[in-house]
Amino acid sequence: MRDNYVEDKDASFRFDYQIDFLRWALTVPDYHLEWLLCVRGKNDKLFGFISGVPVTLRIRDKIMPFSEINYLCVHK
Repeated sequence: MRDNYVEDKDASFRFDYQIDFLRWALTVPDYHLEWLLCVRGKNDKLFGFISGVPVTLRIRDKIMPFSEINYLCVHK
């Protein structure tokens, strides 16, 4: 994932998340496995990934369920 996630225009800066961190971030309480989406090609090669996790937001005095979308990766 490191080579296909956020980077600057020169590819000199990019996030390098550890597996334990990603597992923690993607399996929050009440997460939905079907919100972790992969695009695979032949031989199960991973071409893309995007995730969603449930969050609860409070807007003034109203509490509402939402999703947070993150970790969009596309194979170069």
